[in-house]
Amino acid sequence: MEENKIPELLPIKIESLILPNPYVGIAQEAFEEKTQLILSADINANLIEIKPDGIVYLPGVHYRQVLNKAFGAGAWALLPKNAYADQVQNRLFYHGALFVHGRFMAESVGEQQYHPNNPIMTYATALEGAKTDCLTRCCKDLNIAHQLWEPQYIRAWKKDFAIEVWCVALGDSGKSKKGDKKKLWRRKYADPLAWPWKEEKMQGEGEPKQKMPSVNIPPPETIHEKPKQQNGNVTPAQQNAMRNTLKKIVDIVTK
Repeated sequence: MEENKIPELLPIKIESLILPNPYVGIAQEAFEEKTQLILSADINANLIEIKPDGIVYLPGVHYRQVLNKAFGAGAWALLPKNAYADQVQNRLFYHGALFVHGRFMAESVGEQQYHPNNPIMTYATALEGAKTDCLTRCCKDLNIAHQLWEPQYIRAWKKDFAIEVWCVALGDSGKSKKGDKKKLWRRKYADPLAWPWKEEKMQGEGEPKQKMPSVNIPPPETIHEKPKQQNGNVTPAQQNAMRNTLKKIVDIVTK
């Protein structure tokens, strides 16, 4: 095995050992309305993350939380069907199928780039990332985090939550060579990118001062309600002011 190359993985083919019919219960019936509302609920914009290449995503833990809330822990599973590696591009793939209550829901292939020079990334970590990516793609068929597949929402989220920054490559990786520079994405107010691209500020450039994101912030009129209009569109405060003015006029006249 060459240095800094991922090992060749033995294929994991177990579907025939578990299910004679891998698509059992497919499209059998709709879920109850309460479950559908949980699956299709709008996600909190503050939970969304962005990759350096500009792809927005919801961390895998939140998909699992939605599935547990909708169906209960133990009522769903991601059946592994195959796992393999591309040693040329250092990329791992995970092929799996999502089942709920023993019924087939969706099937997909997840992927994860392996960075051999990253001291905190192992083969197991990379494969786990590919598994989570597979689950994320399967959940799309259940309408979970549907906003992340809507271009208008993605553009609006990037405008409020993300920023492009100049970075320099710390080593050779794929088509990039050490010292190459390009713009990458990260969240506003997040720590600077550090690996495998290191963020730098070009001369005359820096992160502009940004206002806090306005997404999910209610308009002022819903935070501080305007006083209700009474007695011919005159508010109680206006009535008191008029009484005080009249009283002053009377005091002046009667003196």
